[in-house]
Amino acid sequence: MVKQMTTLKSLHAKSQRRTGAKTVLKARRAFASLRLCVRLQLSFVVLASAARADGPVSIPWLGENLVPNAGFEEVTDNGRSPNPPWTAPIAPDSGITVSTDSTVYIKGQHSLKVFVPKSDTNVSASSPLIPVEPDATYLFSIAFRQEGFNASGKPSDYAGVSSYAAGQWLDIAQKQVGSFIVQFPYGPSQWDLRDAFKQAPANARWARVGVTVLNNSQKQMGKTIPSTVWVDAVQLRKYVPPATPHWAKGETTRVVEGGMQDTRVLSYFVGSDDSFNMRGGTWSHTVNDPQAERGAALQAPANVGQGYMAHSPYFPALPPGLYRVRARVKMPAAKDSAPVGFLDVDSQRAGLRQLLRFVPSPERSDKYTDCEADFILRDSSWWSLRLVTYGKEPWSVDSLKVFCLHEFEDRQLLSIYPGSEGELPSDLKPAPFKQVQWEHVPMKGLVVAGFGYDRFRIADVFHAMQLDARMKAVWCKNGMGGMSFVGFPEDPRELFQYSILYLCNVNVRCLALKYKNAIHEYVKRGGALIVLGGHQGYERGGWRGSLIEETMPVAATPALHGGLIHLPNGQPLTVNREIPWLGAISTASSPLTYYLHSVTVKPGGQVLAQAGDKPFIVAGEYGEGRVVCILGVPWGEPGEQGTPFWEWDDWVDLFREVCWWAVKNTTDVDGDNAHGG
Repeated sequence: MVKQMTTLKSLHAKSQRRTGAKTVLKARRAFASLRLCVRLQLSFVVLASAARADGPVSIPWLGENLVPNAGFEEVTDNGRSPNPPWTAPIAPDSGITVSTDSTVYIKGQHSLKVFVPKSDTNVSASSPLIPVEPDATYLFSIAFRQEGFNASGKPSDYAGVSSYAAGQWLDIAQKQVGSFIVQFPYGPSQWDLRDAFKQAPANARWARVGVTVLNNSQKQMGKTIPSTVWVDAVQLRKYVPPATPHWAKGETTRVVEGGMQDTRVLSYFVGSDDSFNMRGGTWSHTVNDPQAERGAALQAPANVGQGYMAHSPYFPALPPGLYRVRARVKMPAAKDSAPVGFLDVDSQRAGLRQLLRFVPSPERSDKYTDCEADFILRDSSWWSLRLVTYGKEPWSVDSLKVFCLHEFEDRQLLSIYPGSEGELPSDLKPAPFKQVQWEHVPMKGLVVAGFGYDRFRIADVFHAMQLDARMKAVWCKNGMGGMSFVGFPEDPRELFQYSILYLCNVNVRCLALKYKNAIHEYVKRGGALIVLGGHQGYERGGWRGSLIEETMPVAATPALHGGLIHLPNGQPLTVNREIPWLGAISTASSPLTYYLHSVTVKPGGQVLAQAGDKPFIVAGEYGEGRVVCILGVPWGEPGEQGTPFWEWDDWVDLFREVCWWAVKNTTDVDGDNAHGG
């Protein structure tokens, strides 16, 4: 009787989902319900990538970190000072302390804590001496966290307390011959990063790096604001610029208005580019110039003082990577070594990316030459270009060109910026899902919904898994900085409350590294992940080399070419009949797919369904979790005889079955093992 009632419940649920279902489909659903009572087992080999080392990744153009004890893990016997020590002259009675902290850190088990409790005091803490090479370029980076600083909590509100990272270049006699600073926000902040490329002077042989905190809150605000800065993961790494690729050289290809640019070089002819504002004012005007590539240039007049020549739009986020900017400029004959102006590359979250000064020289006199500088974009936020003149000498800009030298995989990014993935509590586990006879167990799912998600019928599938199903949608939204994800859990504890996660047609380049790491750990610790494609999926959305791809049973193709395959006549789907719990799925109506992502199935991946001879659904295990990749895309116009897979009668059933497997639905409502958990 119990099994009969269960079967009737299942039939009723299905009738709610599919109005006008045929009797034969009801019969098949009844059979499917009864077969759940049979104990079945499907064992997948855990993907080899689950054992992938989380250690540093070699990057050919970046040397090893030269900062000794960069993470402050080596401490003195008293446990309060780094070993070797950082020097920090402290005024008597200032209350300032500089010590290691084992309770707040971004990586490892320690950080350096600088506490400045009183106003009218300051302190600078500096590293031991670091050997450097003259004229060499270095990547400096530092992680920091701040408390105090102001009452508003806003990063831009100055209340008398400021902080910055700093570096000193020293000659062989250890006398200072140069310096640099990297400003921190004026307000409190969680862990953040600052980084910059810096060139050592020709006579530099040593360097020191450190952090400075100044407290003048009493003078600024009329009250004292005790403030603290923690720093961690301090780096100074030699940078050897890669050669400019051949495709980035030469003139820009002309494109008919409205046509598509087939180039990896972003080119901006600032003299005629109307998207750049501030042109044509006091500090610049457009001139005809036969030496310019397109016959026009942007010229800064003489004797106008410092000001903006041009400001680009806020460009949408580019993939994280190493980039080069090339400015084609014409400067007057050199009177001294003073620059005539500069170009800076700014970004929304990471701050100043590069500052390229234009310095006249005899070989550059009165002709266009290329000035280049490299910078790193490391997050999913807008970036911009700004041209500034010092307003003393006239000079001209023909074009600005930006191109990627190396797009980062996530592990490479983590190697450059340790700790940028964020920290997750070690005891955090995804919410399990288990049906128990007659027990009310709600099921929670999270859907990151890209364009076309509804055609996969995810809502139908999810509610077919459980009558009390609670789904939250995270919407993909285009904004000034590119794609964003409205409602994605900021706190990993919220993400881990869901029994299943769907990523549908998502460009993961736009997911912050901490979000990708949270998804990676969610799967590794037992979560269920369903990946669906589209025009932003797999090879088209930065999945290759991502932390999320590590969890998947497939590897995306390395390039767009050959990734998304068009099958104009459609390919019929077949189901793997060796898997018992797919036995009731009928493909007699020959459901068709017209677009399909081409992938490589990893060792341990199991093909559940195919389109012709190509994988259509692939499943696998990673750590304690399970991942299902659906490679077909619900696009295309079927012929009179064709049935697209997303309109196929058994599509919801097939999709539901693989979701049940993913959540390790080891028991049905009668308490019997169903999907081989």
